[in-house]
Amino acid sequence: MPIDRRHMLAGVIAAALALGCGFPADDGPTDEEILAAGTAELDAVKLPEHEWAQHARYAKRDKTRLVWKRWYTVPLTREETVRLVDRMFTEAGWVRGDDCLSSDGEKCFNYDKPGYHVFPSITDRVCADGGAGCTDLQINMRRR
Repeated sequence: MPIDRRHMLAGVIAAALALGCGFPADDGPTDEEILAAGTAELDAVKLPEHEWAQHARYAKRDKTRLVWKRWYTVPLTREETVRLVDRMFTEAGWVRGDDCLSSDGEKCFNYDKPGYHVFPSITDRVCADGGAGCTDLQINMRRR
């Protein structure tokens, strides 16, 4: 008895489904586990954030990638904030890279740990009391 195309196609599809269609086994960490581990890495950087006005702090899936963001108003000048952030990240074991420029053309740093890349953004801003000498600090992190 000859096999028609419809039965042959159904057999191929059934075999592919039974063999897993070549998709890898889902045995890696979940998004939640990765987000928690990344948050722990950022929390290990001992910034004095309790002294700063906080605007955002989250860890989430943003379309196709996992991202972390922290955003503060810091009562320090840009230069002081750059030095503080650099010291805190390097003390926490992050490796500094300096292959970037800020939006105003000033030198900036980024930081790496296995699996993660951090790129802080530090810009001048007016303080809440109207005075000068404050900065916006945005810490953005993504998976490598």
